[in-house]
Amino acid sequence: MSIKILLWYDVEDYITTESEDALLELIKMMDLRDIRGTFKLVGEKVRRLKEHGRTDILE
Repeated sequence: MSIKILLWYDVEDYITTESEDALLELIKMMDLRDIRGTFKLVGEKVRRLKEHGRTDILE
């Protein structure tokens, strides 16, 4: 028997730039451990990440 865990992140803070760095750190931590998750981003957050040139977050 195997146990599966779903990691689901709801990312809505598009106002503070600190939230962009926090999101990147979370992605890096998960990547180092080869952990996958689902990230739900509101449209305005995606627009702001593009405006700020955050290609390190958006692939």
